[in-house]
Amino acid sequence: MSLTRVYSNYFSGDVCQKTSRQSATLCRAVVACLIVLFMTGCLPTTSDGPGVLVSQDHLLKDIVMGNARFVPQTQSQIVLTPAHDYWIKSGEAVAAHWDTLEYRWEKLGSECNFDNGPSNDCLICDYCQITNGWEEPSCVGLTVCLGWDAVVVQENFDSSAPAKQVYHYAFTEGGWACENKPEPSDPGCPNADRPLLFFPTDEGLYRIAEPYNGGKEAAAETKLFIVDDGTSRIAAYQLNHEVVDGTNYWTWSVGGTDKWFENFSSELNVTGIRIRKGECVNDPKNGRCLAPLGSAWTKPSRILFLPGYSGTVSGYGGESDLVCHDDPSGTEGFYIDLSACRTSNDASPPIVPKFVTPTYQFNPNRSNERITWLVEFNANEGAEPITPGENLIIEFLIQG
Repeated sequence: MSLTRVYSNYFSGDVCQKTSRQSATLCRAVVACLIVLFMTGCLPTTSDGPGVLVSQDHLLKDIVMGNARFVPQTQSQIVLTPAHDYWIKSGEAVAAHWDTLEYRWEKLGSECNFDNGPSNDCLICDYCQITNGWEEPSCVGLTVCLGWDAVVVQENFDSSAPAKQVYHYAFTEGGWACENKPEPSDPGCPNADRPLLFFPTDEGLYRIAEPYNGGKEAAAETKLFIVDDGTSRIAAYQLNHEVVDGTNYWTWSVGGTDKWFENFSSELNVTGIRIRKGECVNDPKNGRCLAPLGSAWTKPSRILFLPGYSGTVSGYGGESDLVCHDDPSGTEGFYIDLSACRTSNDASPPIVPKFVTPTYQFNPNRSNERITWLVEFNANEGAEPITPGENLIIEFLIQG
C-alpha cells in the first residue's frame, strides 16, 4: 500500500500539559481553533522550517493518506476497473476515497521509521479506523482539526494553471465541530456514511490535494473527460499490426496492469467507428492522440471486440456476438456503426445494437475484462486493401 504525504506543517507549543481535566478540555478546544486558524493562513508562519505540535510528550511528525483515488459513481451494475484517467457523462458524480488517514506521532527524543509500523514510541492514529477519537492511546489525547481543499482541479488540463477548489474538507462541515471525535464513517474513509462526492463541471486535471501547497502535489490525480448529454466526441488511438491465426489485423486495447490507463463510465457507449491513415499527433492541451489534420479514412471489412482476448480469434467463445461488419452506406468514414451493428457480410444481415465502451463490454460479468479491438481489411468483402506496413488510427465516437 502506498502512503502519500499530506501534512508536514506543525503548530509550535506546549499543548495542554499538566492541567486539570476541565482546563485540559478548554485548552484542547483552544488549540483546535488555533490549528484551524493556522491551516487557513490566519497565523504567521516562518521561513526557517516547520514548527512542532506536541501532545503527551509526542511530536506530530506527519499526516499521510493511504491509497487515495478517484472513483466515478456509475448508476448501473457495472463496477469500473480502476484507471488513471476517466471519461464520464456530464452530471455524473465522482467520489474521492482513501483507505487510511494516519496521524503519526513520535515520542520526543526518539527517531521513528513509520514505514515499519507503530511501536510504543511511534504511534499511528488512523482517523479511518479509530472508534474512540482522542481517547485512543495512539491519538495522544488530541484531535487535530484537519481542513483543506481536498479536491482541486486545474481546468483544461493546464498543469501551470491555478488550482481551483472543488471540495473543501473540514471537520466543521455538515454540523461537525472541532471537538467532535473523528470517525471511520467520515467522508473519504472506506466505511464512510456519506462519500466525499463532487459533480465535475469542467474537464481538467483533478487532484486529491495536499494541504498548504496550492495543489502542486497530490495524493492522487486523474484527468477527467466529460461528454455532454446527447452529444458525441472522438477518442482516438494508434492501432498496431498483428498477424492472428494467419490473418492481418490492426489491433488496440487499453494499457495498464493494476490500473488501466483510462476507463469509461457505463453511461457512455461507442456508436460509430472510423479508421484513419497515419500516426497520432499529441493534442497540445491534454496529450491525447489526434489524427493528423486532413488524414484520409479507410474502409475495413469488419471489427471484432473481444473481452479477455488471448491471442486467437479462431474458436473464440461468443465471437458471433462480438463482431460488426462494414456498412457500405457509411458517411464521413464511419463504416462501422455499433448502434446498428451488421452482424454478417450478407446483403441484408441482422441488425443488432451493441453496447460497449472502448475498454469493456456492457456485461456485469465481463466489465473487468478489457476489450481488444481487431480490425480486418478483407478486400473480398469490400474493404480497401491495406499493406502491413501502413499506420492506422482508430476513432471511437463516444455517445453521451
